[in-house]
Amino acid sequence: MKEIGRRVIKQVKKGDHRAFKKLVQHYHQSVYQICYMITGDNKVAEDLAKDIFLHVYYHIGECQGTTKKFSLWLFQKTVNLAQNRFTEKNQSRAVTCLSFNENDKHDISLLLMNVSLKERLALNLKSSNHLSVQEISEVLEISHSDTLTYIRRGRETIREMISKWDKGPGTLDHN
Repeated sequence: MKEIGRRVIKQVKKGDHRAFKKLVQHYHQSVYQICYMITGDNKVAEDLAKDIFLHVYYHIGECQGTTKKFSLWLFQKTVNLAQNRFTEKNQSRAVTCLSFNENDKHDISLLLMNVSLKERLALNLKSSNHLSVQEISEVLEISHSDTLTYIRRGRETIREMISKWDKGPGTLDHN
């Protein structure tokens, strides 16, 4: 994903609502996807994304002192805020066993809900947002080697699920 211009960020900091709308349009899908990876629920993810953009609007000055690209600051805020607002009780709703039909076989979002949260986030940031391993490490606040491990494990788990599905449709058990 192309980084939004510094000029737009400066305009948002000055309270320019049109610049903020441009920022939201540019990053909405990425923020929503991260929220969905954490919650597994479209409605909750959409509500969280709205809350996160409001938070960003009021706290955009905080990214001024950082050397990070704006997108990394935004994604880190998104992960932290979404995790804080989505309680442990709600996380227990995450699906660990799904029944798939032919149309679901290639729905990566369904498959991703069967890997750990860190694996989901690392894979999403890598594939959807095209972040480097170093950038993912910064966003998730984990080491480079942990990031590589989460990406590898997530991919392996998804490959295994697809392989099991190819052997016969029905229930995929992550365990």
